[in-house]
Formats: sequence, C-alpha cells, structure tokens
Amino acid sequence: MAPVQNFQLPLEVLPDFMKSVEVLKISQIAAVMLTVYDHMITLDWEVEYIWKRRWSISKTLFILVRYAGELVLVLQAIFFVSGGPSVQVSQMGFYFTPLGTTFCICICQIILIMRLYALYGQSKRLLMLLTALFLMEFAGMMYWNILSYVNVELTLEPFPGVHICIPSGVPKLFPLYWAYAIAFETIVFSLIMRIIYRDFAEARAIARLRTVSLMNVLMRDNFVYFFIALTADLITGISWAATPGHPAISACWVEATSIIVGGRLILNLCRAFYSDSSASLRYATEWEMR
Repeated sequence: MAPVQNFQLPLEVLPDFMKSVEVLKISQIAAVMLTVYDHMITLDWEVEYIWKRRWSISKTLFILVRYAGELVLVLQAIFFVSGGPSVQVSQMGFYFTPLGTTFCICICQIILIMRLYALYGQSKRLLMLLTALFLMEFAGMMYWNILSYVNVELTLEPFPGVHICIPSGVPKLFPLYWAYAIAFETIVFSLIMRIIYRDFAEARAIARLRTVSLMNVLMRDNFVYFFIALTADLITGISWAATPGHPAISACWVEATSIIVGGRLILNLCRAFYSDSSASLRYATEWEMR
C-alpha cells in the first residue's frame, strides 16, 4: 500500500491549491452528470437495440463500457468530492483511480478492435496484430501505474485544516502513460480510414438507396471518436505534467469520453443495422451482431 505521510505544502501555494481542488471536484461531478445525461437520452435506443436482442459480443461490451464504466466514474467522484477520507479509503482510492481509467480506455478500444475486425472481413492476421498492439499498450500503461504505486506517497492534510488526499513523488515521465493510448488510437484510426477510402465508391453507391447508411455511421463515428479521444488524452497528459499533485482533474474526462463514445459506437451501428435488415452492405453482415 502507498505510505501515508504528514508532509505539508508551503502556505504561499494555498490559493492555487484550493482552486485546483475546486476544479477537481467540479470536473468529477460534471463528468458524472454528462455520462448520466447521455445515458438517459439514449435509453430508448439501449432498450430497443441492446436489451431486446439476444446476447452477443457487442451486447457484452456495451454493458461493460456503459454500466461498469459509469460505476467506476461514480466511485471516483465520491472519493474525490467527499472530504476528509480515512487512511484506508485514501489508499484504496489511490490504487483504484488509475486502474479505473485504464479499464474505461481499454474497453472502448476493444470495441474499436472488434469494429476493425469486422471491417477487414474478419481477418485473423489483423486481429492478431491489433491484439498484440493492444497488449503492448496495456503493458505500457500498467507499467506506469505500478511505478507510481511504488514511488508515490500520500498526504491527507497538505495544509493545516485542509483534509484531502493528494499524491507526491509522481514520476516526471508519467504523462507518457497517455502516449500509449494516443499511439494506439492513431493506428486504429489510420486502418479505419484506409478501409473507408478503399470502399468509398461502392459504399456511396449503396448509400444512395438508403436513408441510413452504415458507411455514413462508420465515417461519422470514427472521425468523431478519434478527435474527441485525442483531445481528451492530450489535455489529460498536459494536466498530469502541469499539475502532478492533482492529475485526476482531467482524467475523469477521458473516462467519460470512453464511456459515452464506446456506448455510442455500438448503439449507432446497432441502430443502423436493425433499421434495414434487408440491406446488403457487407459492413453490416461482418459486424459481430450475432
């Protein structure tokens, strides 16, 4: 367990520190509210295209990214917003927070891997390549998590009368944690754009006959996902580097992004798939809906 020390910060940094604490709490609450709001406005789609359908890989991934992800986000918000945590709660929260972030990112990326697997005609070679890259990314992220567990110390009272758990001794290169996610998502985005570009003419011809095109869904979702995820990862990495005492200020936004986008990737494709069961576009038949 991470040791708890009674070190205190210089009083001259107290105003900036308290501002950071307020931003942290507001960010945690806002991230939870955003995910709950998205859950509510897509609940009818969820019932129609997830719960009324038989069990499948996509259904399992949806439950993990939405419900397990929201549970992670809520528990983290409770930990950071509640004042004066005990030693045991602080230690558990310190270990749980980075693991929760890693979980949300990885589940969303598994959804992307399954989508690429479908887009490339269920290519075993591509699946093996993506799995290897994903495992390398996961190993790199866990390396930095474990390194922080070994080196970091916690304090529960950084200023007299101010009770909040903050870490010290966070590795200076810890922002590289986010470089793994950015690199993997860039590779996935490139592969998706390659298949979309290659088959665009065929898909566009078919799309003229349909109100809702699976190709349009693929293009929209993957463009939107990449830029949202990239922005969230970059902002969070910068936050880790700039405010090592409060890195969780923007980590919650990466989690919220992964939860919302991961769920939408599945919901949008399921909705397009079931909206026209007679469509012959091969992207539908290759998606793991069964």
